[in-house]
Amino acid sequence: MAEYHATADGNRHFTLTQGAHPLGQLVYPKWFAFEATLTLADQSAFEVKPKGFWGTTIELLQDGRPLMRFKMGWNGNIILHAAIPGQLEQDFVFKQQGFFKNRFVLTDAQHQELLAVQPDFKWKQFAYEYALATTDAFEALAFKPVLLLLIVHCANYYMTMMSAAVAAT
Repeated sequence: MAEYHATADGNRHFTLTQGAHPLGQLVYPKWFAFEATLTLADQSAFEVKPKGFWGTTIELLQDGRPLMRFKMGWNGNIILHAAIPGQLEQDFVFKQQGFFKNRFVLTDAQHQELLAVQPDFKWKQFAYEYALATTDAFEALAFKPVLLLLIVHCANYYMTMMSAAVAAT
């Protein structure tokens, strides 16, 4: 089991670390945007972009090639599909969990929990920071740094969608 932290610098820039080691960054061009850029410590760059007219499906791209996509389901779960070259295609579910729905989990297609995310709202920055705890099964994934940053994006996406739903009522 490993622990990671995504710390916010404002509400548009997140840095993913494991202990004192930076693993990557998630940067949004503007507040409440679904588009973002992921950059790993080795300088590998990825883009997160909405797809289609309504932008309900979001894709992770590298050099214009889609690697992953996700979409919020009718029940509030986010369904992720990974189609990374050289890897088996995999599906994951990102959902809220806990008595007060105060944390998120990522499960695989067999409903095995791979990752738990604990959000922490920082009032001074008016942004969320996240503590991520993974299982050994998650640590075995070849694309885990990218998936960790995408999970932070999913958590931000979920918080944005829920905020919009509450504001609309």
